[in-house]
Amino acid sequence: LYYPQRENKIKAFVKINNKPVNDTKVKVGFIGTGSFAQNYLLPALQKCDVEFIALANSSSLTSMNVAKRFNFREAHSNGLEVIKNDTVDLIFCASQHSSHYYYVSEAMKHNKAIYVEKPLAIKQNELEEIAELYTKNNTPVMVGFNRRFSDAFLSIEKFFDARREPMNIIYRVNAGFIPKSSWIQQPEQGGRIIGEVCHFIDTLIFLTKSKPAELYAYNISSSQSELSNNDNLSIIIKFADGSVGTIIYTSAGDSLLPKEYCEIFCQSKVAIM
Repeated sequence: LYYPQRENKIKAFVKINNKPVNDTKVKVGFIGTGSFAQNYLLPALQKCDVEFIALANSSSLTSMNVAKRFNFREAHSNGLEVIKNDTVDLIFCASQHSSHYYYVSEAMKHNKAIYVEKPLAIKQNELEEIAELYTKNNTPVMVGFNRRFSDAFLSIEKFFDARREPMNIIYRVNAGFIPKSSWIQQPEQGGRIIGEVCHFIDTLIFLTKSKPAELYAYNISSSQSELSNNDNLSIIIKFADGSVGTIIYTSAGDSLLPKEYCEIFCQSKVAIM
């Protein structure tokens, strides 16, 4: 479980360089430096017209090493210090799921725009508090639902642009096995349904351009101790426009099969991702 009060008790700060700040560029603060951040987010940001200011990770050594690698000015072990940095314009958050609500709400309270990896929050009351802060401050918040921005789904959206009938969609996710000992599997982190299945629900909303009206979901019932029943389920969503989306999410498959496959049927046309 994420305890923000613990973070405030230990503060480590390292000045990496004293390069002058370029006022013409968007100045970025980054929280959380796991493999996804290092392999995807930070390299992509390097290609943009931004300036890296402050970076934080719970491990001081990792924070310093990544800050040097990507040429940040400062390295912290306390994410809140990145948010409070007056030089920073934009926050990127790729920390563990249970901390997202805390960093998003703090960024909004400090009037900092924030991009946060999914999920936005773990609990309903956290979502409601974020919504309330957004209504009050109108601070820009972006959640990292990346499937809707992929070339494949953008092409599919264009393919069905003139449709007048509802869609019937099947989205199969061969998610791969993650042991119960992993941090992702811990209840306080929301598990893989809140942590990853949200990607595919968002994609169906993007394709149908409609909100879910009804939802049915069933997981498997296995006695195998290492297999998580909640990692193996089928979800059927009825959308307000009449469309139906089925998500099959499983950790029991063979990794030789590609992870994601989607079929969309509508008006005598079919698209396959």
